Amino acid sequence: MFLWGLFSPRSQWKVLAAWSYRKPQADEPSSFTFALHRVISGIGVLFFGAVGAAGVVQYLSELPPPQPSLTVLQQMWGIAPEPQVVNRVVNPQDDVPTGLVQVPIEGYQLVDNATHNPRYLHLLERFEPGDIDRSGIVGVKPAKTFPALDSAELVVNIRTAGDCIPREAVVIETESAVQIGFYVGMPDRQDDIPVDHLSCDRPAFVQNSLLVPINLNAAVEGRKIQTLEGDAIRRVEEIRK
Repeated sequence: MFLWGLFSPRSQWKVLAAWSYRKPQADEPSSFTFALHRVISGIGVLFFGAVGAAGVVQYLSELPPPQPSLTVLQQMWGIAPEPQVVNRVVNPQDDVPTGLVQVPIEGYQLVDNATHNPRYLHLLERFEPGDIDRSGIVGVKPAKTFPALDSAELVVNIRTAGDCIPREAVVIETESAVQIGFYVGMPDRQDDIPVDHLSCDRPAFVQNSLLVPINLNAAVEGRKIQTLEGDAIRRVEEIRK
């Protein structure tokens, strides 16, 4: 209405008020009256424009900040934390341990150890708890000149609480499938006092995202990668920059 009165006050008067006069042409307001009406309408436009602009500014200020774009690592292995490689050789074995906490396997990625692909795995930080050889961490120590990735056919991703480590792995190979299970617990203490591994069965705000190399007796070659219960494990494709 204020915009109408600002740009065409005469047509606004004819539509809204002229019908109430017996002789509209004789009783039409003067040019001064129309000019005054235009000024009042302009003030109304400015007022409501300012109110609208203030509302838009407030709305924009309350919007959540835009999410940063995900890195290649985050797209593959999740937003946080950044994965670390466990530099241990995990070989097939079918003995299910007791007294530890089984954790889900978040995904796996195939490794070509002959060509050292995916190459980014060799550039990731290594997960090495204090006194790693006495900690009870899973697998065996690799040769000095070759990292564990050089003998692996795949890596699997597991999450542990910040003070827990992977301690045992069950890897069962058949002609059609590779079944994997992981078990975590507390590191062994240097004073040999028993630790409570079951304390790792808790939600943890601080987590480790670990990529554990698995050394198979043969290449995967189309075999299914499954949990010990037979459920499929998510395959994570390498994303190249």
